Amino acid sequence: MNAKELADEVMSKFGSTFDKDVADHLYEFLLLNGDKLIQWAGTSQSDREKILSDIEEQIKNSPEKLSEEEKEHRRQFLKEIYLEGKSKAEALGIDRQYLEGLYSLGYNFYKNGKYEMAANLFCNLVLLDDKEARYFFAAGATFHRLKDYGSAIGFYNLSTTLDWFNPIPWFHLADCYNRIEHYPNALMSAKNVLNRTKDQSKYFILHQKAEVLYDAIVDRYEQFLKKWENAPEKPWEKHLQSQEEKL
Repeated sequence: MNAKELADEVMSKFGSTFDKDVADHLYEFLLLNGDKLIQWAGTSQSDREKILSDIEEQIKNSPEKLSEEEKEHRRQFLKEIYLEGKSKAEALGIDRQYLEGLYSLGYNFYKNGKYEMAANLFCNLVLLDDKEARYFFAAGATFHRLKDYGSAIGFYNLSTTLDWFNPIPWFHLADCYNRIEHYPNALMSAKNVLNRTKDQSKYFILHQKAEVLYDAIVDRYEQFLKKWENAPEKPWEKHLQSQEEKL
């Protein structure tokens, strides 16, 4: 089964139970993430044996001289991550309060304009816990401030994967894509914000901002295409390709 087959099957069984907008968002999510969901759904015996073999190979080829006890600890740690799906923090037994303390410290750095220090903290956080959307969003916001739009886009995209219906990461994605002149992705991201904030009072201001941003992207895209509409080599296609290569 592939992502499209999964999306079609889910919608055929449950699509009628959702509002149209929710159904559309769910279908879009399954198309983009279905392959990962299928992979995470279960590990076959052959896959399990391959993972266990890879773990043993990794321990065997470790540059460190490990005692038998250390090898067993390493083995259990890797099993919990690759077979049980735990985060590194969970496998290491790191308390949630410790992670939240790091997050608060990074947020204070961010608020005080110390973006490099904040970025370092948030990048370490996502390594420890790759299941918390807030940590990826915080890293994206920090790189956004540093004008490293490629890195920001990467972290924002991971945040949307973990928190699909949240419109806020999509709004910042739209801005990043707009700034690097990748207008198709900017428009898609802005549309996702508008779809997720429509008729929702708590997102009223964000919806208005998204409308303004969407119109601005459309204007810039039209100007960009008009500038090159008679060019024989379609330089805008090369431009988009060069931007994608940077991401």
